[in-house]
Amino acid sequence: MVAMLSGFSETLGSRPGGAAATKTIYLFESPVIAVVDDDGGAQFLFWLPVSVRNVQTI
Repeated sequence: MVAMLSGFSETLGSRPGGAAATKTIYLFESPVIAVVDDDGGAQFLFWLPVSVRNVQTI
């Protein structure tokens, strides 16, 4: 099991009606990022080790 190191929210793009799409990005110990939409949708991304600062800017 991976332990969550940190989580933060980013507003990415927009939705119909002008509502912003908020995504919460969780960083794990292993090279896995979980991106969770505010509507409950989720996807998992795999990345090579990079600094947290670089991850937060994508």
